[in-house]
Amino acid sequence: MGARSLPRVRARHCALRRQVMAHIVRCALATAFVQMAAAGVWLLEAGTDFRTGAPLVRNIRLDAGRVSIEIRDAKQHHTIIYQSAPKRVWMVDHEQRFYRILSDESLATLTKQLSGVRKEMSRRADEQLANMTEQQRRALTQSMKGRAASQPGAKPPAGVAETVFTQAWQDESVNGRTCDKYEGRRDGRKVWDICAVPWNRLDVERSDFAVLAELIEYLVTLQLWSQGAVMEPGPADWEKRKLYPGLPVQRIRYANDRPIEVFEVLEMERREFSASDFEIPKDYMEREVLLFAPEAAPQESKGNEQ
Repeated sequence: MGARSLPRVRARHCALRRQVMAHIVRCALATAFVQMAAAGVWLLEAGTDFRTGAPLVRNIRLDAGRVSIEIRDAKQHHTIIYQSAPKRVWMVDHEQRFYRILSDESLATLTKQLSGVRKEMSRRADEQLANMTEQQRRALTQSMKGRAASQPGAKPPAGVAETVFTQAWQDESVNGRTCDKYEGRRDGRKVWDICAVPWNRLDVERSDFAVLAELIEYLVTLQLWSQGAVMEPGPADWEKRKLYPGLPVQRIRYANDRPIEVFEVLEMERREFSASDFEIPKDYMEREVLLFAPEAAPQESKGNEQ
């Protein structure tokens, strides 16, 4: 090989090496992207109950077909665990160290029982209303509406107006995230302020939260979802349903035109989860799913729960 051809060989060798390195880098990036896409989402939502000053904490894990929501406040410390196939919900009480399991079979039984309970409660309410003055009827009706669930997106009971959201303003800043403010009103009174970040501004996608929406719908059907328990992502048809787009990073709940709770997403990241992140502590005991009759419900206390 002549001296003049040596530089050309070296140049070709260097070019080939650069192509190989570029291919390796592209493969590594593609692998990292796939791994990130496959990872779940962890977020921490925290806030304050203005009525008591107590902290409110929601620790949420979202993974393929499963959810874990740990809820802490002044009154409770429990976790809701959900898996979509087979469909099952674990309700975990960390204070009394027990759990209950809701499956399709137990939920079918509960649905039947709840239907009977609702009919009985409706009959009793009709009897009470028949013996009330007009002023007492109005007061009772308002009280029942006030107790109705106001979780965004949840279908309200019959006779209770839906919560309708309208955009109030854009480009608010909450913990370094730019969000758009939506006011939620029911019967003309404000019940929510929601500041939501559109999905195109986030490192997560609506599909990541599909399993959370599935869980909420599952529990709302049985009226087991407590008011404002956890944030609900905006659905694809948010305009049709008069809700909001994107992910709420701040939620302020109102009662009688006054803010009573505030929640904000403090942290959110992609994360790989293990099976233990969605398991019940081994020393917790299982309890049967119970439904108390209407006359027994007021006497039931947390300490007497069986």
